[in-house]
Amino acid sequence: MIDTRAPAAEPAQQAAPHPQTQQAPAPAPVQEAPPTLTAPGFEPRAGY
Repeated sequence: MIDTRAPAAEPAQQAAPHPQTQQAPAPAPVQEAPPTLTAPGFEPRAGY
């Protein structure tokens, strides 16, 4: 079962998960950083 899925999933996962995994993890960390900096950045701006 695992041996059969490994070879079949390897080519399928490399083609689908590759673009999806890179697009998801890349935008996720990038979006988390801007919102986090925006929150703390707005606080000091509002105080000013």
